[in-house]
Amino acid sequence: MQISQSFLLEIALEEFIRCRENQQLLEKINAACEAPLSEEEQVLLRKMSRSHRKMVEGEW
Repeated sequence: MQISQSFLLEIALEEFIRCRENQQLLEKINAACEAPLSEEEQVLLRKMSRSHRKMVEGEW
């Protein structure tokens, strides 16, 4: 297999950058999920839960 060293380095660097960006995104998502909900978010979550419960009522 004839692959130039510069091409191989380019592929490796692209893969490294893609993996690093994915890792950073995952860290941001995890941090957002760990943060406590604000009062506004809690109210919205309760409303969504009630709405969902009414939508699926009797389906189970």
